[in-house]
Amino acid sequence: MAKKQKNPQPQWDGTNLVWRWRDPVIKKHIRLAKSPSKSNREGLKAAREALERYLADRENQSVVPGGKSTLKGGLEEQAGQWIAKQRRRANKGLHSHDFARKGANAVNKFIEIVGDGSVDRLSRSKTIETYTDGMLESDLAPKTISNHYGYIRRFINDLYKAEVLDVPPRNLDEITIQVPVKHDKSQFTIPQLKETHKYLASWNTKLWECWFLLGLNCGLQEADISELRKGDWKRVKPNGCATFMRLDRRRTKTIKHKNVPKMEHCLWKRTWELLLKFSKHKVEGERIFLRPNGKPLKFETGNSSNNYFPVPWKNIIHDAVPENPLGFVSLRKTGANLCEKRIPGSKHPYLAHGYKSIADIHYANFPLEKLDMVLSWIEKDLGLVDELVIRSPEMITNPRRPSQ
Repeated sequence: MAKKQKNPQPQWDGTNLVWRWRDPVIKKHIRLAKSPSKSNREGLKAAREALERYLADRENQSVVPGGKSTLKGGLEEQAGQWIAKQRRRANKGLHSHDFARKGANAVNKFIEIVGDGSVDRLSRSKTIETYTDGMLESDLAPKTISNHYGYIRRFINDLYKAEVLDVPPRNLDEITIQVPVKHDKSQFTIPQLKETHKYLASWNTKLWECWFLLGLNCGLQEADISELRKGDWKRVKPNGCATFMRLDRRRTKTIKHKNVPKMEHCLWKRTWELLLKFSKHKVEGERIFLRPNGKPLKFETGNSSNNYFPVPWKNIIHDAVPENPLGFVSLRKTGANLCEKRIPGSKHPYLAHGYKSIADIHYANFPLEKLDMVLSWIEKDLGLVDELVIRSPEMITNPRRPSQ
């Protein structure tokens, strides 16, 4: 007994579309043709007409070279499908909801500039030029435009990989913009850091003082502080040096990437005192910092992220140093620049970024002792300790201060 075929699907035989036992209209057509009843056979003509209308409605059907039959919707339809896919991926935890939200904004802006039409329009360099000119004429900030370009490159590359787009545009990798960087305003000065710490230390609750020091001492961002748990550090006692606590965890952004180095910053005395205070009654592995309602400081809700830091920090920094009110992330930038000024190369372990090449993965090995030495000097410069804390054996054999 022959095995019954499954549901319908069209196949290309090189000249025509050959329909197999998969389409319900075709299935009905074959059933009527084989029926012994005359009345049923009289319905064969109606079934044939229904089949013709069914095929005529498939106006978007096109056959690509190589013998494959695909359906290509309009550019706006493909954009909607791509946005929906990114949201599904975010729901599965493959990337953040913030990534999906920003990608949707970028693609919607792209459709707004170039308009709807055939997907094949994306293969023409003129379309990319139109989009680039439209973005440069918009009121968006240069950094925002640069971010939009990254999402559009991904959108077009995804269509090409999915064989929806036959040929990618030749100038796809050329869409970029130079973002001006104002180094004089992107970081805090030492006096400003001292003033901010003095302002926060005067508060009865020491939460913001602790978060300020974590951002500067270890380069932690809001998500890292929110995910910080009891036990994410270890005790270290180098020969002839002071006993101190060393951070021992991965950044929240790269926690799933094994090739990305850990954050192994030495904790300043004041940083450790505050962490010990807030983690005293916590269980091993439990979050140290939570909102008053018990929720994490930063978490994702739907297509957006809920962050506890921006509004309070904005008010704090305007009161502490109104002449240079920068965001919380500027603490991380300032710490990296202070490290790099003293010992070149120390900003890489401070930032705990992923390596950019295979050679860096295998051969990059900046000694942690030098990072400990640099952070000890910064602690002294900020006035957090009266005497320099010796945390590195190199500070014993070579007590000279690193070059400014």
